[in-house]
Amino acid sequence: MKLIKISISLFITIIFFSSCTDIIELDLKNTEPRIIIEANLNTTDSTFSAKLTMSNNFYEDAKLKNVTGATITLENSDGTKYTIPEIENGYYFLNNISTKPNNIFSVKVIDANGKEYKANTTVPFPAEITLLLPAPFTPPGGGPNNNDTTKYYQITTLWKDTININNYYRIKTFINDEFQADDYAITDDRYNDGDTLASVSMVELYSKDKFKLQLLSTDQKYFKYFLDVAILYNKGPGTTTPYNPKGNFDNNALGYFGIYSVSEVEFTLP
Repeated sequence: MKLIKISISLFITIIFFSSCTDIIELDLKNTEPRIIIEANLNTTDSTFSAKLTMSNNFYEDAKLKNVTGATITLENSDGTKYTIPEIENGYYFLNNISTKPNNIFSVKVIDANGKEYKANTTVPFPAEITLLLPAPFTPPGGGPNNNDTTKYYQITTLWKDTININNYYRIKTFINDEFQADDYAITDDRYNDGDTLASVSMVELYSKDKFKLQLLSTDQKYFKYFLDVAILYNKGPGTTTPYNPKGNFDNNALGYFGIYSVSEVEFTLP
C-alpha cells in the first residue's frame, strides 16, 4: 500500500514477514526481560485496552508471558479517572471512556511487584473517509498471455485533512476480517495541511471476498512509534542490528500508549 496526496503526501510502507499481528516487538539484546505494554484508547468506540507481556531474550524461543495482576489507571486532563479491569490473563479493558480532541490522557501501570510505568498523549482530531473506490487492475505482465488468473483491485480512498492541525494517520486493511499485516502504511500532513488526502492500494480479491479499510487518525506518539517500526523493517541486508521501537512509557518499558479514532468502509465482491 502507498499513500499519496491530491497534492503529494509523505508515506511510509513496510512489509511484515511474520504472522498477522498488529504490532511486532523485537528485543534482540540478551538482557533481563522487560515489560511490554500495548495500550490503546479508541475514541470512536470509547474503549481503552491494554495487553501486558514480558519480553524474551533473543535466544529464547518461547511465547511471551502475560503479565497478570497489574493495576491500570487512566486519567483525563479534565480530572476524570478510570480504573481498568483485567478481563483475562494479561488483557485489560474498559468501555465508555469520554474523550474530546486535545484532551491529554495519562495511563499508569503498576505491576504485581509494585513497579510503576507511566505514559501520556493527546487525543487527535478525527477524519472521515469520504470515498472508497475499487477498480479491477491488471498488474504489469498480467493478461491472457501469461496464464495469470489472479484478480487484483486498486482501492482508492479519500479523506479530508483538518487544517491548521498537525494530523497523523495509519491505514489498516482487512480481507474477510483478517488483518493484512503485509499491507501497512502511515502518513502525516506536514506538506499538505488541509488538503484532500488519498490512499491507493492494490489487493488480491476473489468472488464473495469482503474488503475493509480503516483510516486511523492517531496521536503523534503513536505515529512516531510505528514510524520507528517502519524504519526498522525497511533496513536492508548488512545493516546494523535492529533495535526496539521507542515508545512513550517510562521506567524502561517497551511498547506504547496511543490514542486514535477510526473511520472505516467495506465492500463485498459479488
